[in-house]
Amino acid sequence: MRRSPALTTGLMLSTVLGVLDLAGLTGLFVDAAPPAALVIASALLGVSTIVCVPAAWRGKRPATAVVAGTRTVSALLSVPAFFAPQAPGWAKSSPQWPSRPPR
Repeated sequence: MRRSPALTTGLMLSTVLGVLDLAGLTGLFVDAAPPAALVIASALLGVSTIVCVPAAWRGKRPATAVVAGTRTVSALLSVPAFFAPQAPGWAKSSPQWPSRPPR
């Protein structure tokens, strides 16, 4: 079976991102830890990705859909961190708007 370069690259990147999701569990042990439920959900998505990548590599379409779905959900779970007021300064991407317009 021939895999397209896009699928090969996507599965490799998905594997790396799944491992990074697992590495995020270390964030539970820092002072300014993210919510535990978010870290655990992210780790579970990482495990799901890592488990399904070999089947997707062999050409199983449902496994490919699971890998794509877990990566999408993982990306969506990270979006609120960029707008949370308690997020570290380096993580914020939204500008801090003043309460009223300047004169």
